[in-house]
Amino acid sequence: MRNEYLANLATKFSAVASVTAAILTLMLPSNADAFPVFAQQAYQSPREATGRIVCANCHLATKPTEIEVPQGVLPDTVFEAKVEIPYD
Repeated sequence: MRNEYLANLATKFSAVASVTAAILTLMLPSNADAFPVFAQQAYQSPREATGRIVCANCHLATKPTEIEVPQGVLPDTVFEAKVEIPYD
């Protein structure tokens, strides 16, 4: 009976640990591993102090962009801005 209790307790503990690990993985920000190696060597963070992505300094800076925003917005309203960067 004691062994069953310990086995049940271990199962519950591992389930709680798995859920906690999953939540922490989703909630905590991670480093941007996807930004290029040369950018990782040149910049400590993938974002500048202004929040701009450092990739905008090279290949994204030369891309044509299209933005759609409403002509007028009333106070206390939510509006949508659509930005498009075409693929090569």
